[in-house]
Amino acid sequence: MNKLKSLTLIQLKDFLGNARRGLNVKNSKLGSLLQLLALAALATPAINFSILTFNSFAQLGQPELVITSMYVNSVLLMFFLGIPFIVSVFFYSKDIYFLSSLPLREDTIVFAKLSTVYLYLLGLNTLLVAPSIVIYLLNSGFRLVVVLMGTLALILAPLLPLLISALLVLVLNRFLINKNRRNLLAIIGNLLLIIVIIAIQIIITRYITDPEYLQQSLRSKEGLLGFIGLRFPPSIWLTKMILGSGRDTLLFFGINIFFWLALQSLAKTFYRKALNTFSQTAGGSGQIYYHQRSQAWQLLKRHIMIILKEPTFMLNTLLTLIVPVLLYMVMALSGQLSLELFNSPEVKPYLPLIFTGLLTAPALIGSTSATAITREGQAFWETKVLPVSARDNLHSRVLTTVIFSLSGTVLMLLISLVALPVTFGTVILGSVFALIATLFFATVDLIINIYRPLLSWTNPTAAVKNNLNVTISLAIRAVIGLAFYLIYRLVPGFLTGNLELTILVSAVVFFIFYLVSRGILYTSLLKKFSEISL
Repeated sequence: MNKLKSLTLIQLKDFLGNARRGLNVKNSKLGSLLQLLALAALATPAINFSILTFNSFAQLGQPELVITSMYVNSVLLMFFLGIPFIVSVFFYSKDIYFLSSLPLREDTIVFAKLSTVYLYLLGLNTLLVAPSIVIYLLNSGFRLVVVLMGTLALILAPLLPLLISALLVLVLNRFLINKNRRNLLAIIGNLLLIIVIIAIQIIITRYITDPEYLQQSLRSKEGLLGFIGLRFPPSIWLTKMILGSGRDTLLFFGINIFFWLALQSLAKTFYRKALNTFSQTAGGSGQIYYHQRSQAWQLLKRHIMIILKEPTFMLNTLLTLIVPVLLYMVMALSGQLSLELFNSPEVKPYLPLIFTGLLTAPALIGSTSATAITREGQAFWETKVLPVSARDNLHSRVLTTVIFSLSGTVLMLLISLVALPVTFGTVILGSVFALIATLFFATVDLIINIYRPLLSWTNPTAAVKNNLNVTISLAIRAVIGLAFYLIYRLVPGFLTGNLELTILVSAVVFFIFYLVSRGILYTSLLKKFSEISL
């Protein structure tokens, strides 16, 4: 037991340490503050949704179902997040060989790693389910049994999705042996998670805009209540357990114990499969050939392939391209947005501004250049020893970002041409503004990464998601947006006069900013870039 506890603490410290190092913040207090702010950002929508759901259930005389519904949502997220996390700690972790040489039982190693995943899911579950329990207590009267059983429910809730995810990963082990297949599974899993989040967002939006929709769903035979009660019985058991039902407490304990015993019996198999994954190397066959290509093309191809071959990098880049499309889908399916809206007298005058904003969205949301150096990690030395000038090296990184961002712009252009009744002049003007904005942000973001390179990461997530450079990059966009808002408030007719002229003037201003940032990048920062080392 002591060995399991010690190994779990080591795994947990390693996970938290990687997450903090991924922020690229030297001040530990600032790093902790940023992590707390991230948790607060996740907890706020959960609290708001719990309040809304409780009020709707209370009107039907079943306020306790707020806990049920939040638990169902939590299980979905824990299941989809648990799979890639388990794959990461077992099949991507580099400590499996070291642990196999220690005098530890196989099941000790397995459950120590699973304990790390459990604590991660426990935090997520607490953020989602705890607000529903607190809101139920505040509105239904304080009862000690609810407090005690609610705490026990929070502790037990992550076990079921964790154990099911672990067993599913074990079944998919043959698929995970091949690295390319592992990457494909990670991509598919994250895309499924995105779909689940979008579905939940659509439901939440409908509840907020039309509270009667929730009540109608609950009254229908196949509505939300039918889903909760019939399709996932453990959610009902957990709710009644919190309310003090002994029978449902036994049922909920029983199903967790069943899966726990099943996983315990397969622990040795799980460990050996994970170890076997690293023992097998994929063989390859092919021909050695020489074909001369330009230096610029080789550099560009290298940076593009760094993104495409790593699932985390590719998903992060892909999302920056399709987020505007996803937002439009959510708003359209939730009833907030319709094509008729753009033809209304109130909205139609602002079509040039809307169209330009949609085309520029990939550059505004994405910050690919902010991690252009960081993404290389320990392989950064390769470009340092190549006979390539620092200017060409930087230019290839900017061009990589521009290619990906403009791909998203082209996608938004095609969708906008179908959805919006815009003129040819608006298309040209919006496209020119989007191009200039893309060049400007790609250059500025790379400047940020030169000042704050992070090359010692051990997990790809730390390079592109937990990186403070991305936050700084987005903060610059927020400041620019605030500046436009202040001009709108201070300058009469800024967004109510000739919008085409406003967009043209803004494009000229951005182009000047781009020339300034480009001059800084390719003059004074060349030496600083050359001095970056591992």
